[in-house]
Amino acid sequence: MYSEKIKQNAKVLLVVGILAGYGATAVGEYQISPSAVQAANPYLNPYEARSYPNKLEVYRGDKRVSVIRSEKPNIERWGFIDSGNLVVVKSRGEDGVTIFELFDTATGALRDKAISSDNSDRLPIWAVDFIE
Repeated sequence: MYSEKIKQNAKVLLVVGILAGYGATAVGEYQISPSAVQAANPYLNPYEARSYPNKLEVYRGDKRVSVIRSEKPNIERWGFIDSGNLVVVKSRGEDGVTIFELFDTATGALRDKAISSDNSDRLPIWAVDFIE
């Protein structure tokens, strides 16, 4: 009876693992989950960020790791993706133009950028969860 339970649990874990594997989407060199935004979970994401006008300061514990500067002055949304390795910043200027920027968390280097349009099909997958 006990060995049957173990076999049954192993089958469930195998199916869950296979389904989880299908949940990741490859975007260039990035692996991004469909829900993209990850909460600050120290096991998945060791970073935290503090938002200021046109910049984010990224910390790991008490140590500042990087400063991320957005193109537009008003940061509306931001979030960590790829287990904290990348940061997406949505910012808007006085002209009303919205910019989505993808940054390397550790260095603050800009990896990619997209300008908002009414057609979300044109935005990269990493920006889609930040539209609203």
